[in-house]
Amino acid sequence: KNGLRTLLVLLCTAVAIAGARQIQALIALIGSLCCVPLAFIFPTLSHMRLCRPGLAGQIVDVAFAIFGSLLFLFTTTRAIMDLRSGV
Repeated sequence: KNGLRTLLVLLCTAVAIAGARQIQALIALIGSLCCVPLAFIFPTLSHMRLCRPGLAGQIVDVAFAIFGSLLFLFTTTRAIMDLRSGV
């Protein structure tokens, strides 16, 4: 237990030291990987599964899911490019 905790603390410390200049890009990557699906994709999929809307509701849900997926791909790609360029 303590060895794993120590390893995690050392890993987080190493990431913080190595990425101090790129913290903005790292935060953007975390945001794109976590927040976009949480805000756009998961709610629409849950609504489709739980509420079983009619055809118009399904079209709107699918449109939001596609928009969220495209936004997810765009923001993740942009964050990775920022990390590689050292911004």
